[in-house]
Parts: sequence; C-alpha cells; structure tokens
Amino acid sequence: MRPLRIALLALSLGASLSRVAGAQRPASDSARTAWTTVTYLTGGSVYLDAGSKAGLAEGTRVEVVRGGVVIAELTVAFISSNRASCTITRSTQMPVIGDSARFTVTVQQVTPVVSTAATSRSRSRPAGNLRGRIGARYFQTEYSSAISTAVTQPALDARLDGQRLGGTPLGLTVDIRANRTRRATSSGTNQAADTRVYQAAVHLDGTMGPGRITLGRQFATALSPVGLFDGVAADYTWRHTGAGLFAGSQPDALTFGYSSEIREYGAWFRLHNAPGDRGVWSLTTGAIGSYGRDAVNREFLYVQGLFVNRALSLYASQEVDYNRGWKAEAESTTTTPTATFATARIAIGPALSVHAGYDNRRSVRLYRDFLSPELEFDDSFRQGAWAVPCSHSVICWRELTRERAAVAPAARRIPGLRPRA
Repeated sequence: MRPLRIALLALSLGASLSRVAGAQRPASDSARTAWTTVTYLTGGSVYLDAGSKAGLAEGTRVEVVRGGVVIAELTVAFISSNRASCTITRSTQMPVIGDSARFTVTVQQVTPVVSTAATSRSRSRPAGNLRGRIGARYFQTEYSSAISTAVTQPALDARLDGQRLGGTPLGLTVDIRANRTRRATSSGTNQAADTRVYQAAVHLDGTMGPGRITLGRQFATALSPVGLFDGVAADYTWRHTGAGLFAGSQPDALTFGYSSEIREYGAWFRLHNAPGDRGVWSLTTGAIGSYGRDAVNREFLYVQGLFVNRALSLYASQEVDYNRGWKAEAESTTTTPTATFATARIAIGPALSVHAGYDNRRSVRLYRDFLSPELEFDDSFRQGAWAVPCSHSVICWRELTRERAAVAPAARRIPGLRPRA
C-alpha cells in the first residue's frame, strides 16, 4: 500500500505543478497609465524624462496635464532607453519645463490563475482612479563663521490627482508642501514652520459637453498672467474654439494663505487647431480685472499667439493696461502696453537652427506702488533682444540614436515597442 500511496502522491504533485505551469501563461496585453515630466523644450520638440524602459514607443500619444487639465497632446518622434523627443500635435497652451505628462503603456504581463472567489472579490472593487505621491525629505547642514550654526529642516509634501472618481464627473487636485526649519546657534535656537498650498481644488467634468468647473485653489489654465488664485473657474473647449471665465482672489504673497485683499475676475476666448492637424496654432485673448478693498488694482487685456511646425516655432504675448482713477494720473494715458514678449525658432537645416526673441516686459504699476514709492522703484523696467544659433538638437538626436541602437534588440521582444528603421 505504501508504494501505491507514494505513486498517488507523485501523480497529485505532478498535476498540481502542471496546473501552476499552465497558470503562468502570458495574458493578453493590458494597458496602464504612466506619468513623466517635461524636461526640455527646443522649438517644436518637447523632451520627456522617460523612454522605452518606461513603456514609451515611437508614435505613442502623450498628454501634457497642468492643473488637472490637458493642455497639449504630443507624439513620440525619437526614443531612447530613458528619454524621448516628442512633437506637438495639438495644444491650447505651450508646455513648460516641469509639466506632468501621461501616456498609456501596453506591456505583456504574466497573470497567475486565482480562485473564482478571489476573482469575484477583485471585480467587485471599484477601479482606483486617484493617484498621487507622499514625499518626505530631511536637510541638515552645519557651518562656522563668527557663530557656529546648525540647520535642520524636515519636510513633507503630498500630491493627489484624481479624474472621474468612482465613475462620477468629480475630480480632485491637491498639492501641499510643508517644512519645519530649526536653526541652532551658541546664542539660542529658533524654529519656523511653513506650509504652502499650491493647489487644492475639486472639479466637475461636463457629462453633456467638453466643459469643466473647478472650485478651490488653482492655476488659471488659459490666462498665464493670472497664475494662482482661490475661486471658481469654468472652461470649455471645442474642436476649433475654447472659452472660459473665472472669479476669485489672490493668495497672500508671503505666506500663500487665503486672502481677500485683492479680488480678480476675468474671461477668455481662444481659436486653435483641430485635433490631428499637422501644424499647431492658437490665438487667445482675454480681459482681466483685479480690485483692492478701496481702489482699482489693475485692469488689462491679454493676447497670446502660438504657432509650431517643423520649420518654425513662434510664441508671442502682449498685455495692454486700461488706466482709470489713480492709474490714469500716474500713467498720463488711457492705455499702456505693459508687457511685450516674443520668441521664435527657425530651423535652417537638420544641423542648425536659430533662436531669437524680444523682451519688453516690465513689472506692472499696481495700487501698492501708488501707495509706496519704494515698491515702485523696485518694480523696474527691462527690455532686450537676442538671437542664438543652436545645434543642440543634432547632438540630442545623435545621443538618442545611439541609445536606440543599444536597446533595439530588447524593443523587438516587447509588444508595442518597435525600433526605428
């Protein structure tokens, strides 16, 4: 009987191993969303801090997200193991260094077989669509001069970004950073804590149209002179046009806390290229007013233009202030062009391009300047122009080509990644 039991046990183990081996079969391609950042801009090219190792491939579509809103769509043109160069296929705003970018990764995964009960439990859970990070840092330094000083600074930051939470139109954007600085010297110790909220907003995506309403601390998506504000905004984007309006107040400039000292209102309208068009262009105009408790702070018009193709990249903006009350007396005119800025890149050939620009901006005269001549003196006027030949794009192209050649065999084995011919 004992040999029979051993044989039966061996058969049972063999059957179990065969089931496990069969369970490790390749599942069908599954897609997931990955994030990266914009690291460099040159003309019509946008460089990302991710490459084939992260799941990018030539032709991959990438969305640039700012404040929870997609401001541009990119297509990967050149790929290396850890970097990617993209062209802009559609844009309502020009990407900047530090913008977040998301893309869909398609990889072949090995999926173990799980029990029916476990599968039913996993299916009953709603798919998570809230992403983010929590970071901790610690800084310490010591130095000696007339008085020995030791500085320590622990810091925490939290970033959350959610779209259509729980299958609803609601979304969430949070960006909070806090630190505590302790400075110890032979004469004593002092501590200071600082917490800054860069974004804390809830948004509602339109269910019947391409609209979004956002409430809380946020960045103005279309009117860059406004920047950060606390309030409500409504933005709509159609195939060739976009429009929006906002109302709120400026945060305290020193502490980033809530303040009602300066209230802001504005509206904007945009014409832009349709998705999929070869050239990228947009023209945005808006009107913004900011008001203190007892006087006008600033009222101005804003115009911004953008054009990008393989040969030419052009960006220009102009602000024109409308002067009334105390400002009409200070400026002696009804209107004042307060900020002129333009930059252009012309591709002369595959190895050379020229980058030129003109800057005639100045810090705008505000109501605080009228009250304090010292601040008015600090708000100085500046202007300049430049033209620089650049061959950096060729260097980057050669570097990407070398890395692409090195990873090409691996790329051939990964579905969705193919080497460039």
